[in-house]
Amino acid sequence: MPSTINTAAAASTVAPVAAATVAVKPTKAAKPVKPAKPVAVAAAVESKPDPRVERATRIAADRTAVSALYATFEAARVSVPVKALSAFKPLATTAHPIARNPSTRQAAAIAAAFSASGLKLVDGKSAPRVFELNGVRSCIENGVLRDAVSSGLITVTGDTPETEKLTLRPKASAAIAGLIGATAIKAGKLAA
Repeated sequence: MPSTINTAAAASTVAPVAAATVAVKPTKAAKPVKPAKPVAVAAAVESKPDPRVERATRIAADRTAVSALYATFEAARVSVPVKALSAFKPLATTAHPIARNPSTRQAAAIAAAFSASGLKLVDGKSAPRVFELNGVRSCIENGVLRDAVSSGLITVTGDTPETEKLTLRPKASAAIAGLIGATAIKAGKLAA
């Protein structure tokens, strides 16, 4: 027997599919674009040189001039005890508290001061601590000067570091000549 399907019954057994509803947010209207702020056009400005670079260049040139003079008196130098005042602040001279022996470095610094001042190395003669060398104001540095006083090569007098005078003690000229050599004495025009 043929089976008959009751379509009405079959339709009633299948549940109807409901349409899915999705909530959609309404879109906001885009904000209007603000006009761009005008950009200030900088006027052409001349750049000023950096004063630190200018000062460093001047100090380097001053050091070169001072080093050249000092090299006349001590070839194997570690540091130059004669400095340009543009890069150095002298202090009042006092003797080093520990006794020192005369050294080539002390003798060369003293010889540089006498030579730059156009003076001869003669016991009892005085030279300024601050001197001019090719337009560069220069000075013997604090440490080597203290050592030279302590070693007995010189005495130092003066009210301020800039006005101090170095006076050679007895037998100091011979000691300095022995330490830096006859060639340096001749080159610096220091022989009496």
